[in-house]
Amino acid sequence: MLKVRTVEDLCFTGQGASGATAEGKIHIIEKKSDWLDLPEGAIVVVTATDESMIAQLNRVQGIIAEQPGLTSHAAIVGRELNIPVVCNVLDATSLFKNGQTITIDFTTGHISYGSVSSR
Repeated sequence: MLKVRTVEDLCFTGQGASGATAEGKIHIIEKKSDWLDLPEGAIVVVTATDESMIAQLNRVQGIIAEQPGLTSHAAIVGRELNIPVVCNVLDATSLFKNGQTITIDFTTGHISYGSVSSR
């Protein structure tokens, strides 16, 4: 099956820090208590990651981080834990809403609304 992506499908682009494609529902993390209702397999959206988040990151499908750089904490942790990461998505915590379904190509950094596999 050939997947064709049109320009209107592509919503945002960041810097892919570890490769894979993932689909999932957004869960925005702005404070520590946001981890308490983290659904299994969510794609978390964060300003940045730090060492206090590592245990919870094992439950996520992927990470979208506002913080730029292939040497950022999110990028390094993603590679170490084999979690797909897109960095440098400016204002990501404002652009997305909890529960939105998105598809991410972590190799290219492309982020699309909805499920590509259902198109």
